[in-house]
Amino acid sequence: MEKGSKFIGNAFHVKNIDKIEELLNDIRKKHHSANHNCYSYRLGIKSNEKFRLNDDGEPSGSAGKPIYNEFLKHNISDILLIVTRYFGGKKLGIGGLIKAYGYCAENTLALCKKKAVIFGQKIHFECSYTEHPLLLKEFNKIKIIKLDQDFKKNISIILEVNFGDEEKIIENVKNATSGKVYGKCEK
Repeated sequence: MEKGSKFIGNAFHVKNIDKIEELLNDIRKKHHSANHNCYSYRLGIKSNEKFRLNDDGEPSGSAGKPIYNEFLKHNISDILLIVTRYFGGKKLGIGGLIKAYGYCAENTLALCKKKAVIFGQKIHFECSYTEHPLLLKEFNKIKIIKLDQDFKKNISIILEVNFGDEEKIIENVKNATSGKVYGKCEK
């Protein structure tokens, strides 16, 4: 409650926009007499990120953005968070709205179970010591999240790259080694 206004937060784990529309419609029906159903969603991360902010009639930047900022603050993705507001009769001003929506989003997220996710695609390579420099040369051409190498009879490499870069690096390594080394994505 803020100056008579009631704020209700609902958070959902989501993987696609169709599910987001379905959940938004469900909340709008459930809270059909509410003044605002402001939301933000974030799918994916970094170069694969898709997001949207919606103030649902509140002043621009006063509702959707503070919700989204909580995702960034806590490094959370694949989420839809809707804050429903029942107007209490007193205006809060833009600063008050930013504070109220951010506070509701923060408290809603605090109640959610969170699960760590892999931020990239892991690829496994097996190569000889002769081929190893060729792989490293190709790895230097892309952004690497993590590189683990195990040196035994052959070299076992686990490379983690941004989602979407895996096919390019696998193809580049295959070409650089004349088809001798293939990468295999981990599921």
